[in-house]
Amino acid sequence: MIPSLFIILDNFPLNANGKIDRKRLPSPSFSTSSSDDNINSPLTRLEQQLQDIFSQVFRVESASVEASFNQLGGTSLDMIHALTLIRREICKEADIRLLLTNPSIRQLAQAIEPLLILETPQDAVFTTNQSHETHLRCSPSFVLESVGIVFLVSQWLWPIIIIHRWCPFFFPVLPAFHLLFYVICSRLFAPGYIKTDNLFSWNYYRWWFLDRLWNNNTFWLQHILGTPLYNYYLRLCGARISLNAHIYTTTIDAPWLLEIDDETWIANETCLNCLYFNDDNTFKLSPIRIGSNCSIGTRSILFDGVDMQNNIIIQPMSLVTGFIASETIVDGEEHKSRPSDISGV
Repeated sequence: MIPSLFIILDNFPLNANGKIDRKRLPSPSFSTSSSDDNINSPLTRLEQQLQDIFSQVFRVESASVEASFNQLGGTSLDMIHALTLIRREICKEADIRLLLTNPSIRQLAQAIEPLLILETPQDAVFTTNQSHETHLRCSPSFVLESVGIVFLVSQWLWPIIIIHRWCPFFFPVLPAFHLLFYVICSRLFAPGYIKTDNLFSWNYYRWWFLDRLWNNNTFWLQHILGTPLYNYYLRLCGARISLNAHIYTTTIDAPWLLEIDDETWIANETCLNCLYFNDDNTFKLSPIRIGSNCSIGTRSILFDGVDMQNNIIIQPMSLVTGFIASETIVDGEEHKSRPSDISGV
């Protein structure tokens, strides 16, 4: 809570009502907050590249190599922008966790340097045959996709046609048929936890089919959100969810990998994303665990393996990944926690 910079003024600028005019207060310049040349000057070419990216993203001139994201005045969107540029210009293996655990340029350069050493020999031995094999391995299967689309259309239309033609009085059971069909398919095809696998593999298409099937059924599910019926249904799909949890979202890509404890509140339009795409044409399915007495605000995104402890507050429109310690408040740009082992944006 100690300010990183103090600006001394003779008088506070006041508005016509005699109150402090915040718009006329001078903006802090973090790039010149220290007189130590070693703090502001990069020591290596990698630090210079990162400094150029930070200066561009956070809109400062010669960003200090020791200043963290918060000291530079960056937001979570700025952090994602910085990660995109780092992956494009420096290291493809960099991820959001690397930036969260190494918030300054100097720390980040030290963390990225081993990754660059590992990338070099791999690029040197990458032959044309290997590139061709990778292309074949990652090619989509139009046969599987066509069969899957036929099944998805049939699952939605066949019951309607049958009921309309022979049993018109059974239209009320149509939602139950669609929902139970997903439960059966999830038991048969759910790929479970996957550390990493190739895109367009059999495991990927199993997830893809279930995800399309789930989206077909969200029309029916939206009518039971926030009720124990929705919790019972998620349990049938393989989720481990307390009946006392309050869930108001249907944006779930792998319900069988969810674990939610008592008295947890998940607001509407929250994204529970178990699937995460990597840059090397691979993907992984990671479980999402949410402890008891947690509150997750609307339009928040949980992705790439989330392990939340108890009594956690996620403010609306926050981006969360990794381990979140108990008694933590995640506010998009700000973290409030007793332990220091947290990962949130």
